[in-house]
Amino acid sequence: MFGMFRPLFSSNIQNVNLCLRVFDKLIKSIALYGSQAWIQDRPFKDSLFQKCKTFEFELLQSQFCKRVLGISRMASSLVARGELGRYPLSITTLNQMAQYWLHLHNHSSNIIKSCLSIEKNLDAEGIHSLPTVIRKLTQWCNN
Repeated sequence: MFGMFRPLFSSNIQNVNLCLRVFDKLIKSIALYGSQAWIQDRPFKDSLFQKCKTFEFELLQSQFCKRVLGISRMASSLVARGELGRYPLSITTLNQMAQYWLHLHNHSSNIIKSCLSIEKNLDAEGIHSLPTVIRKLTQWCNN
């Protein structure tokens, strides 16, 4: 996966900003494509950020940050991201999901409103759905 970055990693003069921009354009955009829809399929049994740490795209970003910094794969992911000023990609994903929810909620289509009503009923019955995740995200933000 990171083979395309080998010239950047192996050079003595490494442009960290260039590496991060390439990551954002080539990898992040692909890894997070449609995440506002598929992230809701992963139930949040643990605390929100405990769950977010295990997402594949978070592991991918951590590996990349460690590689850019030239540190051990066993080093702390939090330290590697912090050193590069990177935020967890989960924040981007959760933000996109909230924006998607607002877009659906404010849509004028009767079909979409009917589907949202069904989703809310599923949530009320205890079945995991998009409103479940939005409700838990809202509760987490309010605490």
